[in-house]
Amino acid sequence: MNGRTRTLSAILAGPKRLALMLGALMVCGLGFGQPTDLIISEYVEGSFGTNKYLELYNGTAADINLGNYQLRLYANGSITPTIATLSGTLVAGTTIVYGNSAGTIYSGAFTNLNSICQYNGDDAIALYRTSGVAGFVDIIGNIGCDPGTRWGVLGLQTLDQTLVRKFNTCSGITIDPAHTGNTVAGCPFPTLTTEWDALPQNDVSSLGTHFMDCSPYVNFVLSSSSNNEQTGAGTVPYVVDLGIYPASAGGTVVISMTSASATYGSDYTINGTGVTVVGTDITVNLPNGATTASFTVNVVRDALDEGNDLITFAFSSSTGTINLGPDQIHEFTINDDDGPPAVTFTTLNVNTPEGTAPSIFVSISPISPNPTTVQIQATDGSGVIYNSDYSTFPAENGSQVLTITILPGNAFASFTFNSLMDGIEDLPSLGLETVVFTIISATSLPGLAAVGSPNTSTVNITDINATPTILTPGDLVIVGVNANNGACSGNTTEDIVSFFCFKNLAQGTKLILTDNGYERCSLNTWGNNEGTVEMTRTGGAIPAGKVVTFRIRGSSGSTNVTGLAPDAGWTCATLNGLTSVNMSSAGDQLFFMQGGTWTPGGAPGTHNATYTGTPLYGFSTVQAPNSWVTLPPSCTNTTANSRSGLPLSMQCFSMAPTGSTDFNKFTFPNILTTALSQRDWMIRADSPSNWAAPGSCSAYSAQYPSWTLSPTLNITNAPFVPGLWRGTTSVDWFDCKNWDDIKVPVAVTNVRIDETANRDCVVGVSPGGNANCASLLQTSSGAARNLSVQNTSSLAIGGPLTIQRTTAGSGISTTILGNSTLSTTTLNVSAVALNQAIFRNEVPGNTVTISGNFNLGTGGYVDLQGVGVGGNIFIGGNYQNDGPTELTLDDLNGTITMNGSGAQSVVTSGFQEVFGNFTVAKSGGAVTLNSPLAVRGILNLSAGLVNTSDPAGLLSLLSTATVTNASDVSFVNGPMVKIGNTPFTFPIGKGSSLRPCGVTPGAVSIANSFVAEFFPISSYVGWGTPMDPTLDHTSQCEYWLIDPRVGTPNHTVQLSWDDPESCGVDNLLDLRIARWEITPGIWRDRGNGGTSIIPTGGWITTAAPQLTVDFNPSPGPTAWTLASNSSDNPLPIELISFTARVEEPWVRLDWATASERNNDYFTIERSADGEHFTDIHEEMGAGNSQQVLNYLTFDREPLTGLSYYRLRQTDFDGTSVRSEVVSVYRGIGTERPLVVFGDADQLTALHGFPVGSTYDLMDMTGRLITSGTVLQEDRLQLPANGLQRGAYLFRLSDGQRTESVRFVY
Repeated sequence: MNGRTRTLSAILAGPKRLALMLGALMVCGLGFGQPTDLIISEYVEGSFGTNKYLELYNGTAADINLGNYQLRLYANGSITPTIATLSGTLVAGTTIVYGNSAGTIYSGAFTNLNSICQYNGDDAIALYRTSGVAGFVDIIGNIGCDPGTRWGVLGLQTLDQTLVRKFNTCSGITIDPAHTGNTVAGCPFPTLTTEWDALPQNDVSSLGTHFMDCSPYVNFVLSSSSNNEQTGAGTVPYVVDLGIYPASAGGTVVISMTSASATYGSDYTINGTGVTVVGTDITVNLPNGATTASFTVNVVRDALDEGNDLITFAFSSSTGTINLGPDQIHEFTINDDDGPPAVTFTTLNVNTPEGTAPSIFVSISPISPNPTTVQIQATDGSGVIYNSDYSTFPAENGSQVLTITILPGNAFASFTFNSLMDGIEDLPSLGLETVVFTIISATSLPGLAAVGSPNTSTVNITDINATPTILTPGDLVIVGVNANNGACSGNTTEDIVSFFCFKNLAQGTKLILTDNGYERCSLNTWGNNEGTVEMTRTGGAIPAGKVVTFRIRGSSGSTNVTGLAPDAGWTCATLNGLTSVNMSSAGDQLFFMQGGTWTPGGAPGTHNATYTGTPLYGFSTVQAPNSWVTLPPSCTNTTANSRSGLPLSMQCFSMAPTGSTDFNKFTFPNILTTALSQRDWMIRADSPSNWAAPGSCSAYSAQYPSWTLSPTLNITNAPFVPGLWRGTTSVDWFDCKNWDDIKVPVAVTNVRIDETANRDCVVGVSPGGNANCASLLQTSSGAARNLSVQNTSSLAIGGPLTIQRTTAGSGISTTILGNSTLSTTTLNVSAVALNQAIFRNEVPGNTVTISGNFNLGTGGYVDLQGVGVGGNIFIGGNYQNDGPTELTLDDLNGTITMNGSGAQSVVTSGFQEVFGNFTVAKSGGAVTLNSPLAVRGILNLSAGLVNTSDPAGLLSLLSTATVTNASDVSFVNGPMVKIGNTPFTFPIGKGSSLRPCGVTPGAVSIANSFVAEFFPISSYVGWGTPMDPTLDHTSQCEYWLIDPRVGTPNHTVQLSWDDPESCGVDNLLDLRIARWEITPGIWRDRGNGGTSIIPTGGWITTAAPQLTVDFNPSPGPTAWTLASNSSDNPLPIELISFTARVEEPWVRLDWATASERNNDYFTIERSADGEHFTDIHEEMGAGNSQQVLNYLTFDREPLTGLSYYRLRQTDFDGTSVRSEVVSVYRGIGTERPLVVFGDADQLTALHGFPVGSTYDLMDMTGRLITSGTVLQEDRLQLPANGLQRGAYLFRLSDGQRTESVRFVY
């Protein structure tokens, strides 16, 4: 046992810190009720499971026999304890420590009590008295329940922690706390936080000693508080609470109050029960038995921005039994909730002529007790210069900022705006110069003041030298008509009309008003028995948006129409004799116009007035449907005074708003604060829903807004966008209100339809509409807006039609319906996602003409499908489909017609395109396939060639395809494929000749694909001269390539002949078909299975079906030609070759003939430029020959450089033919230059590139026409069919060297 006790000062300095004093105090000190029993004063739950200690404290005045006490351990929620009976005596004011004998952390004296000191954090411990009144003396935890691992939370818990009893805890827990279960919530230890302080695990610094003090202490319950001062009169109370524990035995506490900013009396006062205030001291009475006390802080209300006030309340002394506790200070904040004062403009708009000096006011609210500095930024409008057009006082600084001060207690301040006279016209046609002032900052101690709203003020300087304003239709809108104001004004003929303009009305601006009807009695004329006047602005400029009101009275001359608002600054001059403007209460019209000449015509009543100026706006008070009526049935009676047609230029610049004939006012909620663009103001004014029809003149005046007060409507700067579709009121293309500039597009308008529109667009809401524009862009990155042309209507686009979806979303489409017509120069369809930009023409009665290119880009989709018969597209330029597949063109039943006058092409991004039907109807040039193309329906060869190549530009006809109209002016100029097992004639040819061939399947044929091509070249030159002995000769004019592509052939082959292209067929019985067999290289006789004669030619078929063995092995080719088994069928004299090469110092010339007939002689011709030839040598011919003959001669005086040679063959009858041109180059160390020339049928390129080099033929825009590989040294020949006359670029490259040449064809 330890007999020492500690004083309060000692414990405040010791390890049981000041924190032990916080909380309620118990009455148990000297003279205040001695403690009556032991308590558990310390609990150590240390490490290793053995460092467990319990400390008991005797706070009574007498020694206690410990033999009458037990320590009990209730482990893990048990209700059956482990009991240890204590022994010995515990002297008053001392402690005893019990511990585990294996503990290592405490070096002081303790009594071993292992049976108890083996507890964990979830075990309850009790001190129990066995004598006298038996029962619990103190309890740690909760008996009979288990909280889990511990009571408490981290930092104050029964696990791994040392717990020390608070110094003012003077009695133990004698009643076990209630519990509901084995959870933290269900097994509480309620006094843990109020009676215990925590030390770290294994901290035994205070073990063996304990301090207890049970006298009363006073504390502030809270260390701080605050209250808003609020506005208005009176005070806002707040109660500051004190706590006394144990209960007071009588006394007082004195509290001092200090503040650096708050003043007692003006900012706050103090009162309360038992509270007195003397100077800066508050005395609070703490009567006997009191556990609480308080005083009230009364915050004085005000609206001043003065910042927050801090008041510090601190205990200074106490009397009686009261001790000052640790919580001796309370800080109270008066929150200034008024916010900073806001500075705004009081003067919002000023119209000031040059030479005046108005004051511009700002205001502050609430009023500040401090000076407020306001900085204002000046922004000069166009053409405005500081110190030239205006100045200010105070002056602006270099950044155009001026500074003014609002004095303390004042609500307003101002600066002076001096508009300077300059004697010149500052802004022609506007009449106003504008300066906008903006409050950018306000400072008022103790901090920033707020910039409120409105924070801008606009000053308009009226230029007294300004040019009168010129208005166009749409620049003026009528907003109110009171056609019967007599009951209010006393003048029975008085009317009132209000309007505003979208331009500033400069001084000198003229307006014409008339209530005469248009086309009253005859077209393009006006009535003349009503009034027409010219109004001239004499006052200052009127800003755009400011409502102007005219008063109309039934007197003629200068008083007929006068200015009512914003001022009277107008003069009136009559233009129609003694008549006067006077709105009829039975319905009438009123027109505003400008410029031109009003000619009254004959006497009033003849109604033949004319006007040459610009109608600006029309207004009718006549009820629909008679609002605008041209040529009324009786144009001369008085009823006709209220009838008028509408000039075409005013279709969208007029209004007939309501069923009322007298009172009409434009209005909608917040009209005076709403900001709209010029277009949106006009659209709103055009809607009857935005017009009110008051029943009387007084009701008209009372109706919001009052136009006679001349308010200014807010106009946002959003210029008209010509051609932008808005779809404001309907889907009708021809409704001008649906366009951004309120004008239906014309031929020079570029149209745009995009996601900003409200509706789709339709040409042909009513049948027969004819729309046009310069170009049309249909695009969307949001909502889909579609275009339709329908009801026998037409849309003529002078430029491209582009349909593009720029982001993924709903598809956009242009659709042609109902026997309608669309024409454009180019069609472009594309989207970022598949099939989201669509062109649809499914009706055969429609006409869609594209004079230029058809471009189906990635993501685009063209639908010509239809039912039975689909739509047709006429294309004058190139066809391009970037796919990604042929499915983007849906034309199962549709037709693509290529009808351009020049070269056209078909190209894809690498796939085979498929046309439903394909028509070639060209007036010139050819169609070149630069990608594979298949046709599933009709190939209509009406006019023009189709240039093909294999495989890049191969034409395939599917099994369902047929051919019609092939001729010498329209055929396939290259290879083509036919798929299917039906007889088929290939419409192929070369040059200017259709030279078809055909295949007919046998009974067991399973082949389904053949390819064929015609060549107007000698079969000897193309292949060779050996032939079966049954043959006498083969054709020296032509051959065909015919091969199966898929399947096993069992087909007869048909060849055609034509006069003179086939070079003579005169004996049908001897005519044969020959096939070239590559191995061993011989012409095989395929017999004569029958012939037929047609005009200028005929057909021959093989004697038997041709099987697989009759075709050269895949991929072929297999050549077929006409042959004869006799000398008949001459199939003519044919030149096999003609070559020229340098053998210095000469040029060697060789040629060979396969046969000759009636050949007299050969002539060698030479040229230096390829155009002008001269004869240099003659060689006798063989007359008639059926064998190959070789000829040789030399040019013994050759030219230096590039020279050209050709061979002319002359018959005995004098007729002659020429060979192709060959060339040689004689030079030293110089490569042969590239030369290109051409005739009607082919191009020839003379070059010095090796075999395998590549070539490109392009037009002068760089568009590729054809390309390929060089197959022969020195020269390259290409078909010229389809090339238009003009300049071209030819390029050759071998990978190391590239040469290009420009030539004219």
